[in-house]
Amino acid sequence: MAIKKPTQKEAEASIRRVASKKGVGALVLVIALGASVKEGISLVVYDDGLGIPTTCFGQTGRDVQFGQAPRDLDGCSAQLLERTQASIDHLDRRIGAIKTSAGAITFKQLTAGEQRAFVSVYDNVGDGRYGIKDGLFAQKKADRVSHIVRNLRAGDRLAACKSILDWVNPKWMPGIKIRREGEHKLCLSELEVTL
Repeated sequence: MAIKKPTQKEAEASIRRVASKKGVGALVLVIALGASVKEGISLVVYDDGLGIPTTCFGQTGRDVQFGQAPRDLDGCSAQLLERTQASIDHLDRRIGAIKTSAGAITFKQLTAGEQRAFVSVYDNVGDGRYGIKDGLFAQKKADRVSHIVRNLRAGDRLAACKSILDWVNPKWMPGIKIRREGEHKLCLSELEVTL
């Protein structure tokens, strides 16, 4: 029996319903809703195009394996909301102090547009690991953080936003370029008003 794929409208209704039950903050909800559009929804495990088993709203990891039973939509929504909050908390902790002319701020004090953009990039590329995979906090060829993180810590928020455009890999997947351009635009959307 084929599993009916939820529509975007059904997915968003589920995310809102679960967020309401869990008392999720507005920014987490907005980021999760945006991720649902970028990632799409699949209740069954599928190949993401790079051989990585993926389910729900772009969920990967050790607990996602090909051939698993279909997931529940509300369960996928809960997982997305938890992942979004965890990403915000992780970025806030790992980026640390961000220099400004008025003193240091944290990731959670950036504009909503910046937070939404950087969480989206992080959700897509992860931490990284020296010698293995590029990410925001480690590069495959060098044990250092990405330009995004370096620019943020230095207080060059415009350059940090521009650095999003460096993450167009693999180049043969046209959706990545479109996604990065959208994240870049979102990053800058409120920034010029605050600087």
